[in-house]
Amino acid sequence: MIHPPKKSILIPGCKGTKYEERQRGVNTASHCIPLKVLFRISHCIPLKVLFRISHCILLKVLFRISHCIPLKVLFRISHCIPLKVLFRISHCIPLKVFFRISHCIPLKVLFRISHCIPLKVLFRISHCITLKVLFRISHCILLKVLFRISHCIPLKVLFRISHCIPLKVLFRISHCIPLKVLFRISHCIPLKVLFRISHCIPLKVLFRISHCIPLKVLFRISHCIPLKVLFRISHCIPLKVLFRISHCIPLKVLFRISHCIPLKFLFRISHCITLKVLFRISHCITLKVLFRISHCIPLKVLFRISHCIPLKVLFRISHCIPLKVLFRISHCIPLKFLFRISHCIPLKVLFRISHCIPLKVLFRISHCIPLKVLFRISCLHAPLISRSRISRFL
Repeated sequence: MIHPPKKSILIPGCKGTKYEERQRGVNTASHCIPLKVLFRISHCIPLKVLFRISHCILLKVLFRISHCIPLKVLFRISHCIPLKVLFRISHCIPLKVFFRISHCIPLKVLFRISHCIPLKVLFRISHCITLKVLFRISHCILLKVLFRISHCIPLKVLFRISHCIPLKVLFRISHCIPLKVLFRISHCIPLKVLFRISHCIPLKVLFRISHCIPLKVLFRISHCIPLKVLFRISHCIPLKVLFRISHCIPLKVLFRISHCIPLKFLFRISHCITLKVLFRISHCITLKVLFRISHCIPLKVLFRISHCIPLKVLFRISHCIPLKVLFRISHCIPLKFLFRISHCIPLKVLFRISHCIPLKVLFRISHCIPLKVLFRISCLHAPLISRSRISRFL
């Protein structure tokens, strides 16, 4: 086999192991104990750039690529114990950027991409014990961004995307024990945003989206034991927002949406044991708002909607054992309000509507054993239709 021409240089501390640079852009290092490894590529037009590091004990690994037009950039790090790993890519037009880290014990992993126009960005981290993982993407035009983390024990995971125009953003975390997971997206125009967390034991999960125009936003959390889950969306114009939580034991779940113009809001919680569930929507112009909670044992469920103009608001709770259920709606102009509670054993159910102009208000409670049910309506104008139905009420 004829190998391409190459040049070899020695890395300090590697005891004779050589670092190879080939014309195809393949850079490898293995079985080394260097103090610092630095890769810099600038003002180039390579067809393919590949970095491979395996079975090393690195104190610091730094990758820098700027002002280049690569067709493909691939980073692979496996079976290493680095103290810090840093990737920086700026002012480039790559077609594909791919990061893979597996079976490592790094103290800090940092990805930064700015002022680029990549077609696809993929991050994969598996079977690692990291103290901190940070992803930052800003001022880019991305066609697809994918984050995958599995079978890891990170202490903190942080995703930040700002001032970008991605077509699709996907976050997947599974089989991990992180202490904190934070997602932040601001000043972007994504077509689709998807968050998936499954089979994890995080202490805190926080989603923040602000000043964006996404077409679809989807949050999915299943088979997890988080201590706190917080969703915040503000100053956005999404077409659809969907929250799904199932088979979890969170201590607190909080949804906050403000100053948005979504076409549809959907909240679904099923087969969970939550201590507190809180929904807050304010200063929005929504076409439809739907809350569904089933087969749960929450201690407290609270819905608050204020200063909104929704076309339809629907609450459904079934097969649950909540201790307290509270609905508060104020200063809104909804077209229709519908509350349905069935097959539950709540201790207290409270409905409050004030300073609103609803066209229709409907309450339905069936097959329940509540201790107390209270309806309060005080609106600026009396609703056209106000109806309460209670059947098989014990």
